[in-house]
Amino acid sequence: MLSRSSARGLAVVAPLPPNLIKIDTDTVKKPVGDPGTNGDDETTRDDLPLLKLNRSSEEFSKIDDDEIVTIVLPSTAKASRSSEELRGLGYIIIAAFNFSIVSASVKYASHYANSNIIVFWRMLIGLAMNCLWVRYKKANLFVGRKDRFLLLFRCFVGTSGTTMSFYAMSNMPLTDAVVIIFTSPIFTFFLAAVVLGEAIDYVDLVGGVTSFVGVLLMTRPAILFPSHASGGSAPFLAIVCAMGSSLSQAIVYITMRKMKDLENLLVIQYFLMFGACYSAFMLWALGVTLELLTDPGFLCAIFGCAFFSLVGQWFLTKGFQTVKAGIASVMRYFDVVFVMCLDALVLGETVNLYSVLGAAIIISGASVIVMRQARSSRTMDHFNLPLCGTHNYA
Repeated sequence: MLSRSSARGLAVVAPLPPNLIKIDTDTVKKPVGDPGTNGDDETTRDDLPLLKLNRSSEEFSKIDDDEIVTIVLPSTAKASRSSEELRGLGYIIIAAFNFSIVSASVKYASHYANSNIIVFWRMLIGLAMNCLWVRYKKANLFVGRKDRFLLLFRCFVGTSGTTMSFYAMSNMPLTDAVVIIFTSPIFTFFLAAVVLGEAIDYVDLVGGVTSFVGVLLMTRPAILFPSHASGGSAPFLAIVCAMGSSLSQAIVYITMRKMKDLENLLVIQYFLMFGACYSAFMLWALGVTLELLTDPGFLCAIFGCAFFSLVGQWFLTKGFQTVKAGIASVMRYFDVVFVMCLDALVLGETVNLYSVLGAAIIISGASVIVMRQARSSRTMDHFNLPLCGTHNYA
């Protein structure tokens, strides 16, 4: 007999013999003191179960709730969630690799065209490719009423942040701009706690700060390493744009976390549509002449920028929909590591000891977070092994 407890998620198991009702009937019909019953030895009866009962039927009828064996069956939801978060970290690392290729492409294309033109072609070509993918997947682009404002806000903040980051990188030393922009994970930790109510894990926070120290060693900004200064001070507007880009990235990470129920193709489609219109308006407002150079190197750089931005955006959106915003943003530090590798392998730039040490610190800080997620996933998988002879009524 199996009975259910009043508490949710609890399966109550009372081990009773299958023919207990028949035993109860026979016991009531026969007097306890009947001498005829002495001849029916319990060891020779085949109507009794193999396990001998130590209680009478009347005692079984008096079993109260305190004597019922309660088995709490572990839920598989938490284990599945931990595995998804670990997979989400992998998505963000893949996105970081794609965005590092984008950075190299933008750096090459900036020798030929204005940064606003690069942003426009990136959005337009990416939109065309994403439209083909949406048509192939037959994705539904309908947005519910409750998500429309949040999606519009994400598109505006994301496009503005992209524009500001391009301006900062074009008008101030690249290393200084990168350091300021990559303060976004620190903002994300606290914004996620305030907006999303995500608890701040101090070990993960220490891992994020440690990775940021690695970024400082790799980029060696002039403000901390005066010997690496390359000229006059950066324009004030460029510094403000870099800080604005960092804050906008943190806000985008939070909004992507809140839009975790939306299809990522849908989010990217509307982001690229808004970005193409926004960048076209900025070209008109700033009086920049739109042109598409026919130089093969420029065309490859523009196409690579659009393609790898699209792939990186897909993995980034997928990752932030499954992982806590603060933890996920720390994985973006891998951008710096991948850029260093591309500079050394493709562009032939020299890698010094500071860069190697900084990359090691970044990977160490990120590894702390990844290993904690992996250990949490393995622990939950261990506790969710199937139990023989039990039933889950949760």
